[in-house]
Amino acid sequence: MVRVWCTALVAVIASAACATAPATSTLPTYTAIRVDASQLFSVVGCGKRDGQAFKYYARVIETSQSGVFDCYADAVFQVAAGTYTLSIRTFDELRWDEAASTGVPADRANAILTTDCTAVAWDRTVTTAHCPTATASDAGANADAAPDADAAPDADAAPDADAAPDADADAAPDADAAPDADALVD
Repeated sequence: MVRVWCTALVAVIASAACATAPATSTLPTYTAIRVDASQLFSVVGCGKRDGQAFKYYARVIETSQSGVFDCYADAVFQVAAGTYTLSIRTFDELRWDEAASTGVPADRANAILTTDCTAVAWDRTVTTAHCPTATASDAGANADAAPDADAAPDADAAPDADAAPDADADAAPDADAAPDADALVD
């Protein structure tokens, strides 16, 4: 009899405890992708020196969501489940201030480096995007060539590139002028 009474008492306590416990879930209530800024800038660093990440512009290509983030902040975009590509443009403080003072949008401004990230977002999870780590060589002068070609304010670079072949073309007649000068001396 004591055994039946104890079993019944345990059943009543267990049902009361379960009825009053709130339902909790470890899953977020939304689906998102995140750019891990600490991983992205682990090599070049985050700060105010030239060539160092200061701010970055992130854009989800498939949804056109975008934003500008401080180098130490993770970019987070709420999306539906699926596969996404993110475009990242990184600025040092000098280039960011230049873009801000001239009103050039972040997606067209002169960046120290650009990269693309990929992410597969699962339903009701925050997925971290896979981004290549920015390196110091990426932040060099050669890294600017590709973004500058797309940027509107840097369109002046095209005539400068044309000036080099013109200088070479001018060098050929000068070489011809030397034999003519010798002919006058004889």
